[in-house]
Amino acid sequence: MDKHVYLPILKENLDASANKMGLPAGGFYFQHDNDPKHTALDVKLWMLYNITHLPTPPQSPDLNPIENLWAYLEEKIREHNISSKTLLKQALLQEWEKIPEEMCRILVESMPRRLTAVCNNNGYGTKY
Repeated sequence: MDKHVYLPILKENLDASANKMGLPAGGFYFQHDNDPKHTALDVKLWMLYNITHLPTPPQSPDLNPIENLWAYLEEKIREHNISSKTLLKQALLQEWEKIPEEMCRILVESMPRRLTAVCNNNGYGTKY
């Protein structure tokens, strides 16, 4: 995926996804990492004028709880017998929909502890 794929995904899906989660339009902070597609100039400009963005320090998986969800999803996907891209896509969508809401809540609520741990460790990696 590159910026040409990523930006239309944001434009077409971000508000609908926020709405599905019960978040009011413009009533949330959006975070992504420093992947080149996220830091492309046209993506930055669109975000500047359209959403409230939470900047992310470089190389900071401790402050990015989506990494925990990706690990969980990867573990769940390994339980499937996948032999094609189509089956992989089906399994990913199925398992994504089954991610427990409680897990997401716990990850969000862990952010103050994550921030404190990173500060206490002078910016270096933590248990998260």
